[in-house]
Amino acid sequence: MRIYAISTDTVRQLDWTLLCRHMPERMKKAQSYKFERDRLLCVGAGILMRQVVGIIDESSLLYGQYGKPFAPGCAHFNLSHSGEWCVLVKGKTK
Repeated sequence: MRIYAISTDTVRQLDWTLLCRHMPERMKKAQSYKFERDRLLCVGAGILMRQVVGIIDESSLLYGQYGKPFAPGCAHFNLSHSGEWCVLVKGKTK
């Protein structure tokens, strides 16, 4: 198991072009949040899914009963956030 984290400060400084192109629904969801911090955490989750898990675009994502994202054939992962941090824990490939 490995733990990866990204801060809202880091997310704010990154280029979101690829995320906008390949995860438009995540970007739409991020824009729906009232507070900037929540928008940044949502974008941070997308960045971690792309960079750590290797999810290229939203077409490979499915969502569980409670909205938890997963990608068949990819490593098991879990996302969480608190304060200024978004965290992804990655398990072994299924």
